[in-house]
Amino acid sequence: MFDKFVDTERVSIKNNAVGGRGAKMFYEEGFYQDGIKGVMSKGDYIFIQFGHNDWKNGSSESEYKEYLGKYIDDARRAGVTPVILTSITRCVFRDGKINRNEQNMQLYVDAAKAVAQDKNAACIDMFEKSVAYLESLGETEAAKLYMGNGDVTHFNTYGAEVYAGFIRDLIRESNHSSLDGLKDCLKDYTAVQ
Repeated sequence: MFDKFVDTERVSIKNNAVGGRGAKMFYEEGFYQDGIKGVMSKGDYIFIQFGHNDWKNGSSESEYKEYLGKYIDDARRAGVTPVILTSITRCVFRDGKINRNEQNMQLYVDAAKAVAQDKNAACIDMFEKSVAYLESLGETEAAKLYMGNGDVTHFNTYGAEVYAGFIRDLIRESNHSSLDGLKDCLKDYTAVQ
């Protein structure tokens, strides 16, 4: 979806995510080495986002931080700019507000921010953006961004476009100098339901 928000004459998008994997599992099962590390080139950007599956897969906070750090360090050694994205919240409401700690999500969000700060990497805070957005919509309207049937994690096409637009917006708003090279490649596009 992010390709709708960038000038594809200047930027190519490759999504190498694998469902159900946390930061440690993605690395240890070889998905990182096979699908990303070997194809990164100097001047590339790598967007790193984990968290939803780390709790489910039993990764501790320290393991999560360790593997995010590995991704950042590997990227820099290859001349690639790492960008950490915090996890998007799950659409779980309690008393009209998002449950910020559903499945320990806040723990992993805070850990991602800490790693980005420690490593001086750009951090796109999708968690805070998603919490604010979903709460502004309310539970009924927010559910329309997701696949349905009680799925509070996976977006439908419209939801994916909305959140891709937030990434573009947060890059534009960022003061981190490592993102300056991307700002001229972003374009306006509005998700349509």
